[in-house]
Amino acid sequence: MVSTSKIKSVDFYRKIPRDLTEATLSGAGLSIVAALSMLFLFGMELNNYLAVSTTTSIIVDRSSDGDFLRMDFNISFPSLSCEFASVDVSDVLGTMVIGLVEPIHLEPHKLALEDKSDNASKTLKKAPSTGGCRIEGYIRVKKVPGNLMVSARSGSHSFDSTQMNMSHVVNHLSFGRKILPQTFTDLKRLSPYLGQSHDRLNGRPFINQRDLGPNVTIEHYLQIVKTEVLKSNGHAMVEEYEYTAHSSVAHSYYLPVAKFHFELSPMQVLITENSRSFSHFITNVCAIIGGVFTVAGILDSILHQTMTLMKKIELVSKEFELGRVQRQIAERLDVEIRLGESEERLASRIYGRLEQVSSFLLILDDVWKPIDLDQLGIPHTNEHKSTKIVLTSRFLEVCQSIKTDIDFRVNYLCEEEAWELFCKNAGEVTRLDRVRPIAKKVSRECGGLPLAIITVGMAMRGKKKVELWKHALKELKSAVPYVKSIEEKIYQPLKLSYDRLQPKMKSCFLFCALFPEDYSIEVSELVRYWIAEGFIDETQNYSYLMNQGITLVENLKDSCLLEEGAHVDTVKMHDVVRDFAIWVMSSSQDDSHSLVMSGIGLCEFPHEKFVPSIRRVSLMNNKLTRLSNQLPNQVVKCVELSALLLQGNFHLKELPEGFLISFPALRILNLSGTCIRSLPNSLNKLHELRSLILRDCYYLEEVPSLLGLAKIQILDLCATRIRETPRGLETLNSLRLLDLSRTHHLESIPAGIIPKLSNLEVLDMTLSHFHWGVQGQTQEGQATLEEIARLQRLSVLSIRVVCVPPLSPDYNSWIERLKKFQLFIGPTANSLPSRHDKRRVTISSLNVSEAFIGWLLENTTSLVMNHCWGLNEMLENLVIDSTSSFNMLRSLTVEGFGGSIRPAGGCVAQLDLLPNLEELHLRRVNLGTIRELVGHLGRLCSEEESWGCLEHVEVISCNLLRNLPISANDAHGVKEVRGETHWWNNLTWDDNTTRETLQPRFIASDGNIPTGSLGMSCYQSSNTIEEASPISTLPECQAEELPVATM
Repeated sequence: MVSTSKIKSVDFYRKIPRDLTEATLSGAGLSIVAALSMLFLFGMELNNYLAVSTTTSIIVDRSSDGDFLRMDFNISFPSLSCEFASVDVSDVLGTMVIGLVEPIHLEPHKLALEDKSDNASKTLKKAPSTGGCRIEGYIRVKKVPGNLMVSARSGSHSFDSTQMNMSHVVNHLSFGRKILPQTFTDLKRLSPYLGQSHDRLNGRPFINQRDLGPNVTIEHYLQIVKTEVLKSNGHAMVEEYEYTAHSSVAHSYYLPVAKFHFELSPMQVLITENSRSFSHFITNVCAIIGGVFTVAGILDSILHQTMTLMKKIELVSKEFELGRVQRQIAERLDVEIRLGESEERLASRIYGRLEQVSSFLLILDDVWKPIDLDQLGIPHTNEHKSTKIVLTSRFLEVCQSIKTDIDFRVNYLCEEEAWELFCKNAGEVTRLDRVRPIAKKVSRECGGLPLAIITVGMAMRGKKKVELWKHALKELKSAVPYVKSIEEKIYQPLKLSYDRLQPKMKSCFLFCALFPEDYSIEVSELVRYWIAEGFIDETQNYSYLMNQGITLVENLKDSCLLEEGAHVDTVKMHDVVRDFAIWVMSSSQDDSHSLVMSGIGLCEFPHEKFVPSIRRVSLMNNKLTRLSNQLPNQVVKCVELSALLLQGNFHLKELPEGFLISFPALRILNLSGTCIRSLPNSLNKLHELRSLILRDCYYLEEVPSLLGLAKIQILDLCATRIRETPRGLETLNSLRLLDLSRTHHLESIPAGIIPKLSNLEVLDMTLSHFHWGVQGQTQEGQATLEEIARLQRLSVLSIRVVCVPPLSPDYNSWIERLKKFQLFIGPTANSLPSRHDKRRVTISSLNVSEAFIGWLLENTTSLVMNHCWGLNEMLENLVIDSTSSFNMLRSLTVEGFGGSIRPAGGCVAQLDLLPNLEELHLRRVNLGTIRELVGHLGRLCSEEESWGCLEHVEVISCNLLRNLPISANDAHGVKEVRGETHWWNNLTWDDNTTRETLQPRFIASDGNIPTGSLGMSCYQSSNTIEEASPISTLPECQAEELPVATM
């Protein structure tokens, strides 16, 4: 006999003692959710089991040849007497029955018809005096196309066909046997839409309008479809016939008739009832129960383990102390803390304990300084694969100190989320109609910063007076903490981040607040201000200073004090951060005290705001019309003012003579975008001036003598109306940047001035009217290229040149020294920018047959040939005289060449002259193949080798070009091909593989043909000499200003 112990051994469901189980709230919650889920899913499954399901299919009609179809009809003819009414039936098999009598019933009666046509006026037609006829009955027809016709017929009468009217009303017309009531009930259970009325003609009148004329036959075309319903046992339940009807009228040569043409579809709809399986229902119920229990168990295990790990190690640290953090970790790990034990020993024991744990989570919150995990005793994630370390900090460098795998920034709340949080803290008062609009503005002023939203919301909670909300909004806009909690809960935490900055970086940060709210500041403009203020070491070269300034900007962004601006290479301050910076500057008694009233629509000059301690004033982007001549009683008390920003005051036309005397220590003066016509002579009294910015002063025709401004480093006269350079320019020995771009009226630069600017590093004369030339080609007494070549520190240059400079050692060494240049050679040398404008040469409207540009190409990254002639001779000279490849050239543009290129013949270079060409632009060039052009330049375009480095190809208005010599292998490196669609479609290819590779990379340029010269002009507040980007990334108003590459 088998013992009970042996029977128990096969128990698959061993029991766990109750003392070893633990009940948790999370488990209870999941159990309730699992039970409810099972009930819901069981109800759904039961409903599916009890519900009737059907399958619909379309098959060929299975009716036998001898089957007949019953056709029931009831038609009234108001103008046809029963005495002459005749019903005829025919079909395509030749069956024809004329004058049916049985089972047709003719009933005389008079009938008035309503006109349901599209006529706007609906009238009733009077019944004819002869009386009408209602024809009712049924016929059995074969299931082939046929006709049912009603006409007038009599053996002893003749009829006038022009007077006959076959208008009628179809009271009823259907096909097939009628459905019994019981069958109809079962049918509705299987398919609700079956059994309903689908008779398209029932109740519809068809009236012969007078305007149709005589001999009108009314025809109806019926398409009949059979639907058969099968029960689950395979027995046919019912057959139903539906039809569609199209009616028309036609003029007949004989007697008019009413004709019904019917045709049965060879296909039928088959609806089959699906059988229900009880075993399948039981299986699904078991799957629901088991699946829900399993998933709930997995979720409970994950949740329980996560909560256990979270409790095991959770560290919140603000003032990071190594010993305190180690003790917290040791306590969570149950590691004994021994008296007098060193930090190194405790770190070793913590490390050993964590090595025994399969996985752990470490959270370091609000960390301010870089930390060393080794000193804490924490294994690195690459050593302990199940380790997860989460760190939050205000400084990106702190995260990077532990070599984080993923860094992401916690963004501000969107407007909808911010409003929801604000309402939650401000309470029901935000629902009031009179308060809600202002409350939304107050919430928006918080800039999506949760801390600010909560603080302001709580401060306004329960305040129902509109006046209080308006006052709060005004105070928020003025950056004044109108309640104590704002200063304590918002500004003080921000001040902790501010205090951590180095002194110079603090000054850089505060300077950013001088710009208007939500203003995107160009990084290059901002760095130039910092250079002028002395925040950056002035002893280094300009390129180094720009790089150092960009580094400072990135550090401020990493500290969450600056953020990305709306455009490329711009930054901006969050509204709350800017308010904090203004609060610091307004409350400070040191050198950061500033007056910030930018972008607020100011109309009057606020002279009463000037105080002795003020260091910087920003009144930019306002509506000032005039300035105070002197500051009353404070002429000598503003001696510390270093920056005065007045740009963007478009209505300002005059700068009073005595105004600048009030600021003898001024280092920055910005009058860009104003309508001033001249500057006062007192300008030369600003001996400390470092930056004078007069950009876009379109009406400024004269600048006073610059004598006395020996310390000036940046002089920006872009887009002014000056005709010659200012007097005293040659005395500016400290000048580093001279911007004369877009000076369309500049005619004279006296000889001898430029060489005296010994420290000049950037000279920008893009789109200036002044053309440079070599000695002997310019007017006597004017500056020449030789003078520019003597500037030893020059690194960035953009000028127009009369003709191609001749080859000389001086020019060659001068070009090599330049880090960036744009040489526009020719009378109309303008062109679109490209990705490789760092060192660019543009030649336009010149005879280049005798020009030698090889020495230029050796130092050029981009070459543009625009509407030049003599290209054949130039290419031949280039090939003959070349001794090395042009390795630096990345972009080649040929535009407006109407001739043809002679075959290269024996002049093909033995060198690959363009080995690194990445961009090729052909616009309005008369070439059959690219080989005609580039064949002169060596093996780049030979049959054996093709475009190894080419990435971008643009072909515009080159109708003769029919071939792109790109091999299938090199096609994978091409990123885009631009051109007109018709050109692309007409190209010929050596193989289809190349076309298939390039097809997804083709971009149609239909109707968007770029031009070589740009003539647009609009206000641009900042200097773009440092900028370089493709045309697609430039602001619209920057199209005219062709920028020099970034340093």
